[in-house]
Amino acid sequence: MAGYLPESGIPDFTNLIHYSPDSGPVMSYKAVSQLFLVCLLFWFVTYRTCSLLFLSQNFSQYPPDSQKKLKSLGPGYLYSTINAVICIYFGYMVFVGYLGEDELCQTANLQCSSAETVNLSFIGGIFLMTYLIHDLFVVWQYPPELGQSGWDVFIHHFVFIFCTVAGTRAMVMPFAYSWLSLCEISTIPLNVRWLTISYGMGDSFLYHLSSYTFVLAFFAFRVVLYSWGLWDMMAQINAILVSLESLETVRKWCGYFILILIFAGWFLQLYWFFFGILPLLFRRGAKKQTKGAKQD
Repeated sequence: MAGYLPESGIPDFTNLIHYSPDSGPVMSYKAVSQLFLVCLLFWFVTYRTCSLLFLSQNFSQYPPDSQKKLKSLGPGYLYSTINAVICIYFGYMVFVGYLGEDELCQTANLQCSSAETVNLSFIGGIFLMTYLIHDLFVVWQYPPELGQSGWDVFIHHFVFIFCTVAGTRAMVMPFAYSWLSLCEISTIPLNVRWLTISYGMGDSFLYHLSSYTFVLAFFAFRVVLYSWGLWDMMAQINAILVSLESLETVRKWCGYFILILIFAGWFLQLYWFFFGILPLLFRRGAKKQTKGAKQD
């Protein structure tokens, strides 16, 4: 079980799960509750710090619309970038750790060779869960006219909150968590792109670089990697179902629930890419051609 660092009285969150390859992971609910509160406090403080950073700036030289966006949305974009970095770190570490394991380990955390990787997947899941919960309240407070609180955002957050809650409660599908977390790579260039536009740098080199990097990263991770992850799951679906059936009732049905939500999340990524990103890209290309024709 999770212990405490010597002479400090601070919980040792690097060992939340007592793991045996044969019996699987056993969590300490007290330690999990402590980590949940610590992570929630971390996101609260992080967002408030980002808010102070933006509120301390003088935006008087920008148009009124840009001023409102920077003050209202800027902190959210900055702290979501911090979340993306954390997701990428844990996602990569867990992905590498589980990649060579068999289906029983990747699905049900049984017969795993590394207790450290199991703990990393759990800690990363708690970080992501608490970020999504906190971000729901942040998005809810956005002014409606800024268009940042659409139904797709809430569906995305609820889907992955349920995934992380079910996954951490049942301690199942850790490998899926890893490649889902790596999808957050596309968030970083997206946020840089937004900042360049809001700071009046919408035609700068950084803007164009972040725009095309975002499209490529979204396609590579949220379409290709996500699709590969689903294909990998379908290729071994019989082994996954057998491993889930070997679990007790709660863990088993949490695993089934996560499978359904992962498929739902895939359709949402495709919707965003084909009906959100590509149309904007083509419209921008058409505008460039029109502008060039007028100059000629």
